Amino acid sequence: MERNEGKVVPQCTKCKHLHRDTKKRGTCDAYPKGIPWKIISNEHDHRMPFKGDKGILFKRMHDK
Repeated sequence: MERNEGKVVPQCTKCKHLHRDTKKRGTCDAYPKGIPWKIISNEHDHRMPFKGDKGILFKRMHDK
């Protein structure tokens, strides 16, 4: 979990699977209909599987 000036930064913001198109805000390859709150809020570390993610886990944007 990353912090920025005391605020929690969602892990999704650093993930290569995040849809950055503003029309698809809050979606990603794993959750095209909307990322679950437990992942966005960092309550669940999405480097570990989560229900419905189709095997697509967090991967840093610049990792191969």
